[in-house]
Amino acid sequence: MLRILVVDDHDMFCDALSRVLSGLPDIEVVAQAASLAEARAKLEGIDVVLADRNLPDGDGLELVGELRKMNPGAALLVMSTTLEEGHPGEALEAGASGVVDKVASPEEIAAQIRAAR
Repeated sequence: MLRILVVDDHDMFCDALSRVLSGLPDIEVVAQAASLAEARAKLEGIDVVLADRNLPDGDGLELVGELRKMNPGAALLVMSTTLEEGHPGEALEAGASGVVDKVASPEEIAAQIRAAR
């Protein structure tokens, strides 16, 4: 079972994505956060973080180092719009495992989660 943390400041999106992913047999969304500060307190035991880049207190990419320190082998996937998916270089250079398109199907997002881990 993959333990997921979803980090996005849009509550409706975060809740909807979490419900859909938690309905899959091998994925469990164990926590949600709306900011970097909130996410930092929830990194322990997480396999994959899905993080938005534009959070109220910074860039979701800032979580990469802390996540890997707490959970070696864990992955961070940046969630973004279709526009940014065409330019994942910055996210990958910062240590993200990939970029997830927010409008992708739940099956596509789940496949990217599994591949990242």
